[in-house]
Amino acid sequence: MKFFYHLVSKLPIKVLYVFSDFFYVFISRFYRKKVVETNIKNSFPDLSEEQYKKIKKRLLAISAEINLISNLHFIYKKLSSSTFDEIMYKSRSRFGSILLESKDAILKLKSDINNIKILGVVADQSPNKKNRIEWARMLNQDTAFFDSINYIPRITNSIVYYASMVRESRGKYVDKFIKISASESSDKNSIIKEYAKQLENQIIQNPGDWLWSHKRWKLTK
Repeated sequence: MKFFYHLVSKLPIKVLYVFSDFFYVFISRFYRKKVVETNIKNSFPDLSEEQYKKIKKRLLAISAEINLISNLHFIYKKLSSSTFDEIMYKSRSRFGSILLESKDAILKLKSDINNIKILGVVADQSPNKKNRIEWARMLNQDTAFFDSINYIPRITNSIVYYASMVRESRGKYVDKFIKISASESSDKNSIIKEYAKQLENQIIQNPGDWLWSHKRWKLTK
């Protein structure tokens, strides 16, 4: 598996597009069909069948690597498979990003805060019942978020931005950073709800670009 990933990563982008077209046929017809259908229809209950098919057709698996600045830290959740975890770790850190495993992140932040200038958090992961959770209403559904999204800015006294990535054309994306909380703000509990609002707006504007096969609502209230 590691050799296959290494081989594919060396291919020209045009060759990868051919592979992408091939796998799209498989994904759209077989991969988590029920999950995709349920997620879209629960999020957009008034959608016509034609609109539903249009969103589903546009659904693609997207992998993006962003190298914004040196000393960029990311909190990540370790995968259960050690092989895939190693592959993803190398992929996400190859441009110089520093990855912090979620279970060690708070301790690392407290002990080394002066050396961490920018911290990225993939906030749209689905927590489980053992995690500290905050609920927010998103896309007509009660949605669970990791409470650490509120906690981390509080202990680091950080300004929080929502990173919006919009696809302009195949392989071309534009990032926009929207401030959702100032460092001096005392109402840090608003961060999750503001994040959910920004994410919802982005999905409504470009529903075909979100990964509807993600089991985002597997945890219910």
